[in-house]
Amino acid sequence: MDSIIKKPWHFAYDTNGDGVITISDAKNWLIWLFFLPGDSFLYFIMAKFPDVARLFEISNDNFHGFLSGFISAIAWGFAYILLSSIAKGSKKKEIERQRELDKKAVAESVPDLEKVRHQLDKKAVAESVPDLEKVRHQNDLDRIQALPIVKVEHVIDGDTAIVSSTSDEIKIRLDSIDCPENGQEWGDIATAGLIKLIGGKSVRLEAHGTDFHGRTLGTLFLYLQDKGEWQNVNERMVTLGHAWVMRLFYGHLPKSRQQKLNQLERWAKSKHVGMWKTDNPIPPWKWRKQ
Repeated sequence: MDSIIKKPWHFAYDTNGDGVITISDAKNWLIWLFFLPGDSFLYFIMAKFPDVARLFEISNDNFHGFLSGFISAIAWGFAYILLSSIAKGSKKKEIERQRELDKKAVAESVPDLEKVRHQLDKKAVAESVPDLEKVRHQNDLDRIQALPIVKVEHVIDGDTAIVSSTSDEIKIRLDSIDCPENGQEWGDIATAGLIKLIGGKSVRLEAHGTDFHGRTLGTLFLYLQDKGEWQNVNERMVTLGHAWVMRLFYGHLPKSRQQKLNQLERWAKSKHVGMWKTDNPIPPWKWRKQ
């Protein structure tokens, strides 16, 4: 059953002239759809302008069909251009968005070449240049092992001992430190501490000249079998809180050893180790003047 489509679509295909067009009059839907914009426009013009409507009434159907087809062609042409532009714009935006996503993915997956080069350079330097700390440690070991070996025969007080080398005996004054004297508070404990460290043991002696009493100023190094390392006895006495650092007399030592002595004394004080847990310990150089 045909549907009835009233004006404005009667101009081109009103085959029976009754002002009504049916679906059967429009040979097919494609033709009907094509003329739709033109017919709609002409109907609108006729509704708004009666003089134009009278002009169409005296004209023939071929003119109506031609004009409607012409207008429809222009309308569909503009519609095609508009839709094509929209489609191209959307496609362009999609392509740009995909490019940005690809760039981001590449940036996240590929490492920064400058950073990679920097890391490789650091690795190459680390592999080609020896660790300075290890080199320094090895140099210290070589230096200690080259020192003469002496045996501790007798400990006099916390910073003085008698050692023997072959048939000679040498009185050693531990360099750059000062322990409480015998008879002074903590003096006996400091002496006992040195005996415990080196009494009757073989040590290596690093001599730094003599003091005004004729004693050899020296640093003693004791090898710890269980740890496989050399221990600086002078530094150990400071660590145990048995000695002060004599800053007026350690200028001949390397800066690193001076700094270590100061650090060890500060640590012992802060932890109240040894004599630092007593009330107001008196430096021996002041105690001797009393």
